[in-house]
Amino acid sequence: MDLNDKSNTNIFRRIEMAKLFKVLANVTACILFLGGVMGMISRMYVWFAVTGFNGTGTDMSQLALQFAYIAIWFVAAVVVMKLSQMLK
Repeated sequence: MDLNDKSNTNIFRRIEMAKLFKVLANVTACILFLGGVMGMISRMYVWFAVTGFNGTGTDMSQLALQFAYIAIWFVAAVVVMKLSQMLK
């Protein structure tokens, strides 16, 4: 068995790339989840501090849109976590 055999080194490269993608997927999922949590906390603060519970008009529609964007962050985190599990 020759260590310089091309087919043997390709297998090791694939294994290393799979580990690399798994680590990158986990880091990305953590960033997306933490970004969603921080966005949720900051938007709730703005909702309570600026508009109160009875906010009306454009303030509430803008906050609703921002909460929708935060939900997209959470969905993206779940998708990346599922992709990471598929790499295992």
